[in-house]
Amino acid sequence: MGILLGFFVYPNINKNSIECLYVVNPIRTKIVTTENTSELVVLYHGKNLGSTNITAIQVAIWNSGDVNLKQGEGGNVIGDVVITIDPSAKLLAANITKNEINPKITKLIIDNSPDNLISGKIPVHWNILQKGNGVSVQLVFEGNPDAEINVEGYIEYFGEIKELKYEEPVKWQFFLFSGISILFILFSTTLVINSFLGDLPSLVIYIIVIIFVIVFLGFGVNNFIDSITSVSSSFGPPFGF
Repeated sequence: MGILLGFFVYPNINKNSIECLYVVNPIRTKIVTTENTSELVVLYHGKNLGSTNITAIQVAIWNSGDVNLKQGEGGNVIGDVVITIDPSAKLLAANITKNEINPKITKLIIDNSPDNLISGKIPVHWNILQKGNGVSVQLVFEGNPDAEINVEGYIEYFGEIKELKYEEPVKWQFFLFSGISILFILFSTTLVINSFLGDLPSLVIYIIVIIFVIVFLGFGVNNFIDSITSVSSSFGPPFGF
């Protein structure tokens, strides 16, 4: 019985410890747009690209699990890991901007050959990708500046490499927070007024309540606004873009 239980439980434990993620930086740099190329000449290897959009964006891939990810024969990465653009677009450049690896063990490279740049597909190769290790790649492409960047790849016991998406802050939370705070102020003010009229005792207590609410609003609202108007520092790969 114990052997059978171990047979079924062990694969599930192992599967839960394997994870590979990618994330696309929400900030895109529009190097050139068709709106401002009328008086510009854009040259790429001496060739005039004409009126076109040129955009730069970063995508990061990393091992977010506990198990090493190994490519090649006998590895748990099935097939190739490829960065793609949808709709397909020509890449002008693809370069590693940041990485967190052990060079002797990982041996991570990207295949930015001319053929791959033209096809808009950049294979990523490594030997062993340890926990927390990964790479950030900057892509410069022409065409639709809003094109989607994807990473295709399959991990044994995990499935397809999954995207970590940045979600815009939920604005209704701010209004809910503000509404509750206003109710606190109105309630506290009512208590103070009633105390002045002699209907309620302990005026000092109610004054303290108002001071607490004011301090709460001063720090709470400020921190909340900061949290919804900036990108969380925890978003993205552990080594940054």
